[in-house]
Parts: sequence; structure tokens; C-alpha cells
Amino acid sequence: MRERTAVWADRYDRDVADVFAIESELAGKIVAQLQAKISPSERRQSEQKPTADLAAYDLYVRARHSSQLPFTCTPYRRPVRAFGMLNQTIERDPPRA
Repeated sequence: MRERTAVWADRYDRDVADVFAIESELAGKIVAQLQAKISPSERRQSEQKPTADLAAYDLYVRARHSSQLPFTCTPYRRPVRAFGMLNQTIERDPPRA
């Protein structure tokens, strides 16, 4: 059996409201650690917050998860639930032009 070693370790003790800032910082650190080359548009995209409303983001993530669950005995409920959550997401945080 191969021994496991830690390749990446860091602490992020911050308020949950900073989740997008943490995500952006972490992505930057991974890119730097891997010495990856990213384009200016990829950099801008990684620094852009998807929303300022964390409740809307939570609804979006849950809708995506719900839509990807395996079929059950009542498969029609899954997309209805996902569409409902996506509609709530749009109500909370309408798309920007």
C-alpha cells in the first residue's frame, strides 16, 4: 500500500460570507503551486463573484445537485424540485445584463 502524503495544507479561518473570496484566493494559490498558465479572461472569471446573495447561491447549488440525482420511483419530482429552486434563485438574484 502506498503511503499518503499531504501535498496541500492551509487554514482558512474566515466568515462564511467570504466564501467567494476564499474560493478565488484558493484558486490563485493552486494555479501558482501548479505553475499553470491562465489567460487574462480566465483570471477575471476566477475573480468574479457569481452572486452577492449566498442564499441564492445555495439554492442554485442544491438545484444542480437535485437535478443530477439518480432516478427514483418518482423521477418527475426531481426536475420539478430543481426548477422550483432555480426559480427561487432567479427571484432572489435576477440575472445581470
